[in-house]
Amino acid sequence: HYIVEPVYYYIVAGTSFIIPYALKIIPNVLAALLVVAVYFLAYNLSKNTTASLFSAALAGFIPVYFINYNSISVDTFFIPLLIFILYLFTREDQKQPYLLLVLIGVAVVTSPLSIVLGIGLLIYFLLLKIERVNYKNHEVEIMLFFVMLALWIDSLLYKNALIMHGLGIIW
Repeated sequence: HYIVEPVYYYIVAGTSFIIPYALKIIPNVLAALLVVAVYFLAYNLSKNTTASLFSAALAGFIPVYFINYNSISVDTFFIPLLIFILYLFTREDQKQPYLLLVLIGVAVVTSPLSIVLGIGLLIYFLLLKIERVNYKNHEVEIMLFFVMLALWIDSLLYKNALIMHGLGIIW
């Protein structure tokens, strides 16, 4: 049997009572939000409007949206969420990371791909350490919180699969 994290499906089902065509509207709105999120992330990293617009234009053609066009898929929710998390994580003026922590919590209970983001953040901080770039302590705390929360939640959700398949589940 399949093991899924049903949070996204519950959100879509709840909104379908309010908006009759939510099953068609929500994936398309999330695809449009991805373009906006990529623009903000690219502008935050490069401070170049042309590069940000080009990145946002390329984000509109991500293949996962063409595969899952007009269907309910966790990927259509998780990819914009991942980009918004990266944008909030890379902002320099972040004094109160409450929105970031809420989005991290939503990402962890939405998709097991959150572990991939956690590994990417670990590699990012390893590269910062190697290059001797200064970083803030709260960034390290948020990253470690994210990695530990993702490992804990996913080990709880996929405990039976891990016991049945062992480490062979990774391959």
